[in-house]
Amino acid sequence: MAELREFQKAAVDRIVSMLHSNSSGRYLLADEVGLGKTLIAQGVVQRLSEGRRRFTVVYLCSNLEIAAQNAEKLAPSDTAAKPLKDRLTLMTLGIEQGRHSGLRIFSFTPGTSLELGRSTGVKRERRLLLYLISQGLGKTLTAKWREFFKCCPTISDWEETASLPCLKTEFSQCVHLKFQSRWTNLVGQSYVKLFVDEKQQERFRLAKVIDRCIDDYNQYSAAWITRNRNIVVGELRKALALASLD
Repeated sequence: MAELREFQKAAVDRIVSMLHSNSSGRYLLADEVGLGKTLIAQGVVQRLSEGRRRFTVVYLCSNLEIAAQNAEKLAPSDTAAKPLKDRLTLMTLGIEQGRHSGLRIFSFTPGTSLELGRSTGVKRERRLLLYLISQGLGKTLTAKWREFFKCCPTISDWEETASLPCLKTEFSQCVHLKFQSRWTNLVGQSYVKLFVDEKQQERFRLAKVIDRCIDDYNQYSAAWITRNRNIVVGELRKALALASLD
């Protein structure tokens, strides 16, 4: 950290000390524009990663352009860390299980990774969900399951890419069993509020209600049935994000 100015080094020392002693594991650095907050963050990353064979940084930024630019700055100059830009829900797919060493940086934006809500996400997220549902929840991926998770009617290759053989080829080598187990446990613990008609909602255990939602979606075309589909997929994506962070 020889390139840091004295006040920046002092900030690094203070932050690292507080992160080691503060049970919350949090520290807020609020400073004027141009005083080197990113350089201070780089110093913190370097200090915290010292002596560790593996070290992971999750970096959140307002947009992907700034995230890509600053993620490279966060890596100490003597490392070859490259930022991996994707969604938090797909972070586990960027981890080379058992082969990674050194510093690894994941950069995300809140819009695609934190504000999940009822969004059904991108196609790869839903294919990953189908794989985990098959392997973790033991469900048979029939045509109605694939139709439920298609979400976008314009996807032309969905039936092929969402088939179990294709899913196993894509995910079996990059989805760690610990991640799969954590996701399965999170789904088992989750509750969700679903519509029982156009206006009323009730609370259900997520793992217990998925089959019913899929049956309803394939039999009826009411708007509240589609809203339930979006809610269920959104909750399953939240479990992806939490399991990825774990």
